[in-house]
Amino acid sequence: VLENGLTILAKDSLPRDLAAIDIKIKAGSGLEGEYAGSGISHFVEHMVFKGTKTRAAGAIEKEIKSYGGFINAAASHDLTSFTVTVPSEHLKEAISLLKDMLLNATFEKKEFEKEREVILKEMKLNRDEPNARLSKLLYDTAYIGHPYRYPVIGYEQAFRALKREDLIKYYNKMYVPNRIVIAVVGGIDKVDAIAAIEKEFESFKPPNYMIDLQAVEPMQISARRSEEGMAISLSYLAMGFHSTRLLDKDLFAMDVLSMILGRGDNSRLNTVLFKEKEMVHSISSWNYTPKDPGLFVITASLDKENLGSVEKAVLDEVDKLKNEGAKDDEIEAAKRMVLSDYIFSRQTLEEEASDISANEVLTGDYAFSRRYVDGVQSVSKEDLKRVANKILRNDNLTVVRLVPASFIAYEPKAAVASTIEPTIKKEILPNGLRILVREDRKTPTISISVAMLGGLSVEDKHTNGISNLTARMLLKGTGIRKESDIEGALENRGGAIAPFSGFNSFGVNLTLLKPDLDFALDILKDILRDSTFPQDELGKP
Repeated sequence: VLENGLTILAKDSLPRDLAAIDIKIKAGSGLEGEYAGSGISHFVEHMVFKGTKTRAAGAIEKEIKSYGGFINAAASHDLTSFTVTVPSEHLKEAISLLKDMLLNATFEKKEFEKEREVILKEMKLNRDEPNARLSKLLYDTAYIGHPYRYPVIGYEQAFRALKREDLIKYYNKMYVPNRIVIAVVGGIDKVDAIAAIEKEFESFKPPNYMIDLQAVEPMQISARRSEEGMAISLSYLAMGFHSTRLLDKDLFAMDVLSMILGRGDNSRLNTVLFKEKEMVHSISSWNYTPKDPGLFVITASLDKENLGSVEKAVLDEVDKLKNEGAKDDEIEAAKRMVLSDYIFSRQTLEEEASDISANEVLTGDYAFSRRYVDGVQSVSKEDLKRVANKILRNDNLTVVRLVPASFIAYEPKAAVASTIEPTIKKEILPNGLRILVREDRKTPTISISVAMLGGLSVEDKHTNGISNLTARMLLKGTGIRKESDIEGALENRGGAIAPFSGFNSFGVNLTLLKPDLDFALDILKDILRDSTFPQDELGKP
């Protein structure tokens, strides 16, 4: 670790004539702060290829190719990655080029506009691809408070709002040495490689050290469901349970459990639902464990008529595993798969470099993968039964379905009782806002409740009462309305508005006659977007 906080890992490995450099930066969609939901990490990852102070757009890839190498990049929930593989003789040139990308990207306006259009097309492709759409729907529904709910690419509305200056600000904040790990693997002299990196990055001065605030997802207390229609012939089902984080002692058992349930031809779900009952076209499961708690996911493609029966059959197999446990041969097969994955996932220099850099960034232990394999080998039958009953609970379950647009799903026989009544329609706007609408024709009135995460559960001794105060202050005036204007306008229409604050949420409730819906929405938009929180109202009871 250099004085400026940059971490360097170096390993001599075969083949001798190649070297791979993998860079991991603590900059992902789960860490975007004020830009949450915009996909700014992904946008910046694209833009650092589009020119530096000494290299024009397109020159970076061209230079790497001239060395006989290649370069890749990606963004995720927790990280942004850059990987370069070159002949060993060009290692120093590749290090210099990467330094230029990390320190000197220029974000030229013309390239900014061009790349924005590229990403907008990528968003459209994702909307048209069933598995990408299903994944987005699952994370949107399963997470309500943690930024893992946001797609890495961002929501289109928030993405379009990004300015060139926002990218520069984020780049300068996140692309700093104490947030970066550089791993070099291949035909190298380790001492020389570290010295070359140190020389290039010695002028890379760190800013004030920044601590990432850890977002906490509220505990799920009942099953969640969501569904979207799409121009498809098959249906797609995803069932997700809130699971472990990467550094959790139950990680090993949950990963083995996912393999027993849905990894490979002989897994339980594939054997029963695909081979024996022929209820699905495909089915699988995995345990997604990023830095913060992830999801244990089961997905299937199937005919729309089988949605309810497949959901029930999946939960029957889950219950069987919870009640009866796993068989010895299943456990041993799963452990062999983990060992095989470990070996085959490190076949290339790029994979090996990526593995040790990710381990270092996410766990602080570059050899974590080896420790992970050992942890899996120690999993017992009792461990599996315990974690299955701990994690795979119906009140911890989210079910999402992607169906042909003309198909109305959610049959009455659905396996898990929905927490959303059949008369309630749920819509998620492109900016992430969730809307629930329930029609009631008994009276010509409308009631609107705007609820936000907060309340006593997120307060401490320093912020006690802040949710209640914020809710009340929302009604004290906006840029165009005084408190009396808000109250008077509602009273004149026979309506009312009141703040609320509870244990897990705060917000406002509004009631009006049905013809005044547009007026009600205008009032709420003004309150939520332009409240002024007047100083003279703060001290009033």
